Amino acid sequence: MADAETNELAEAMQKLSTLESRIQTVEIEKAERKGDAPSMDKGALLQYQAALLAKLKVIRDVLQSDDGDVVAIRKERDAAKEEAALLKKENAKLVYRVNHLVKALNEEEKKSEGVVGAATPASAASESAAPEKTEPAEASKPEKKKSFFDFF
Repeated sequence: MADAETNELAEAMQKLSTLESRIQTVEIEKAERKGDAPSMDKGALLQYQAALLAKLKVIRDVLQSDDGDVVAIRKERDAAKEEAALLKKENAKLVYRVNHLVKALNEEEKKSEGVVGAATPASAASESAAPEKTEPAEASKPEKKKSFFDFF
């Protein structure tokens, strides 16, 4: 990773040098085309080039000093990616466990309803001797009590 950053920095420096030489060439050609440019314009051109060169050097220094910040930011990013991956994995495990527990609780609840709703032999005989009621089928069914976990 450091080699890639060094290569990028070297490429940027090369481009900067190329731009500086191009600017100088263009300015010289521009001054030569005028032909009647007084020597004072050449002095102004040199001052402009010196100022531009100073600005470019400042930019280069900033790029070099930011290199440390970039490395630190990349390390933080990589650490955050690793942490996110671990958290996703842990979350998936916990979701599986919750789903498994909900399923087990629902099964136990069904079993307990079956035990409570099961008729004993004595109560079954008394129910068969009792006359049947002529209520609608929906009214005779007890309303199933919803569990907390049925909502998930």
